[in-house]
Amino acid sequence: MDENLVEIPDFNKHWDKDLKITLFKDSERDDVLHVHLTGRIDTYNSDFFLGKLNKIFEFGITKLVFRCSSLEYVSSAGLGAFVTAYQRFEKHDGVFVFTELRPKVLEIFNLLGFNKLFFITNEVTEISYFLRAGDKAKKVVFPFSFFCPICEKKLLATKSGNFRCKNCKSIISISDKGEIKF
Repeated sequence: MDENLVEIPDFNKHWDKDLKITLFKDSERDDVLHVHLTGRIDTYNSDFFLGKLNKIFEFGITKLVFRCSSLEYVSSAGLGAFVTAYQRFEKHDGVFVFTELRPKVLEIFNLLGFNKLFFITNEVTEISYFLRAGDKAKKVVFPFSFFCPICEKKLLATKSGNFRCKNCKSIISISDKGEIKF
């Protein structure tokens, strides 16, 4: 058995065939929990998933790193479960960091603006920074992933300012807050 696994009372009492949730403690911080998600979060299991997040909250941990390399799909109901849980966690200095998102799931998060609500990164140093900084870090929006308003090509801005879309050559302006103008 893995020594980093976290046991929360009654957490594994109920399970879902389409979603596996494994909890690991952080190697550096006792107040951080790594939540490995495998499978799907959809209309049928979003309440189950929200219940699991509530169990984690009741256990007293409010800083979560969601490891999503095996998360294949998230429906709107699943996204709603993340938002509902986050609203509860945030009142207690909670932080949600998402890492290893698959491209399709990341695209949905970005399209719906979740990249402004949650911290999304694959950089280990950024995960640590977001966990330390909490709400103060939410003002950081760069690097900022978005779609060109003209040709819909996915683009990445590393800082605010004006630049040209590589695909359609349109000039796009990105503000310090991540607002797009063309």
